[in-house]
Amino acid sequence: PTPDALRLGDVGFAVAAVQYMLEEISVFYPFTPVEITGIYDEATRDAVSELQIRYLLPVTGEVDKLTWNALVRLYDSAHLYQ
Repeated sequence: PTPDALRLGDVGFAVAAVQYMLEEISVFYPFTPVEITGIYDEATRDAVSELQIRYLLPVTGEVDKLTWNALVRLYDSAHLYQ
């Protein structure tokens, strides 16, 4: 596991933020549906893995700095078209 990464079993606001961004960008990019619970569950891990595959990041299912930055960029670009 990467230090300072969000991973399966983590809980809290940061996890909810990841889930919210995944939900928002799923309108434009087909990711596994994610419920915003604040709990890093299997569906969240799967959606993060899909994002990592799509953007050629190491596929860990964890939200490290590189994955966070890619997610934020996607979220920002998705909002440009709303």
